[in-house]
Amino acid sequence: MLKPWDAKSAMQNADKTPVGEPATSKAAAKITGAVTGTVSAQVASMVAMAEQDCLAQQWAELRRDIDQALARVDAGSVGYCNICGDRITEGHLAAHPGASFCAACAG
Repeated sequence: MLKPWDAKSAMQNADKTPVGEPATSKAAAKITGAVTGTVSAQVASMVAMAEQDCLAQQWAELRRDIDQALARVDAGSVGYCNICGDRITEGHLAAHPGASFCAACAG
């Protein structure tokens, strides 16, 4: 319940807020800022986690490709297509050093 002086002050200021516009206060601004800051921090954290997951996946794929290339070196099959068995051209190998398929089978 409002105290008499609060009611009087409220009555005097009631006509100063335009109809249809919300009354703002420093407290409301602080709350809004705090909520916005919290949401922004949460979004930034989620983006960072997604980027880390993406990088981890890219590193895992690169590691797999390297392991497969090393296995081809050990097997003596570097430069030969895993599908048709034909020789992979030097140009294709220069452009894609880890290639395990000739241009025709890769394409």
